[in-house]
Amino acid sequence: MSPSEPHHVHRRTLLRGAAFTAAGAAVTPLLRATPAAAASTSGEYVIRFDQGPKQTILGLGFEIQSDSIGSGNNGLPEDVSGVPYDLTPSERTRFYQEMLKGGRSDRGFRYCRLAMGLYYRGLSDDKKRLKGRYPGQTALLADMISQAGIEGISAEYWSPATYWKTTGAFVGGTLTAFDDVKLNALGDAMVADLTYLTSYGVPISAWGLQNEPNYGDRMYSCCYYEPQNYLKAFKRIAPNVGSQVMLDVSVPGDA
Repeated sequence: MSPSEPHHVHRRTLLRGAAFTAAGAAVTPLLRATPAAAASTSGEYVIRFDQGPKQTILGLGFEIQSDSIGSGNNGLPEDVSGVPYDLTPSERTRFYQEMLKGGRSDRGFRYCRLAMGLYYRGLSDDKKRLKGRYPGQTALLADMISQAGIEGISAEYWSPATYWKTTGAFVGGTLTAFDDVKLNALGDAMVADLTYLTSYGVPISAWGLQNEPNYGDRMYSCCYYEPQNYLKAFKRIAPNVGSQVMLDVSVPGDA
């Protein structure tokens, strides 16, 4: 088969190949290694090599559960449990070297998703800003990033700090107000959250205003936004985060 010919690959083979790709690896070589999949016609895909590459995978990420959450996502227990906190020193080393770096000497996963207000939910005295909830949590995240060669944290809010919520809690509710003054203040608080992390050696690679903003009735950290309020909040807060934390944050238009 020449590189310009379509390559027929079964869906299961495609998913199996994708599951074993490491950070930055292309899926295509694995697909070429499984021509037997062309015999199946159910759920078949056509992979074209005559169009040139359409997307380049620059790296993969993972999520770290650095604090406890109730069984079945039910509540936020006070007991401290998480990774790498619960691991012994030898297991931490194995986690960094064998799992996050995959045995490589230089790097492995590109970024780590950190669920702000969920797995990272300590509060300042005024409850406007987030920080580590237990001693050493932020330092452990910084050490993990350093040891595993991770580029940085993808900081995605599951809930802002409780001061900003109608429930006064991480669970349930929405923002108390969507006027410019309140949104500017929330943006300043989020910038403070991120600069707190960077000051402890946790670099920021990406930021997200809200995980699943269409949900506000879950038993775990959440914050509901009407679509027009989400757009308003993002357009007000994102430029502040982008300029202060030096992120490339694109602001959508009104459409």
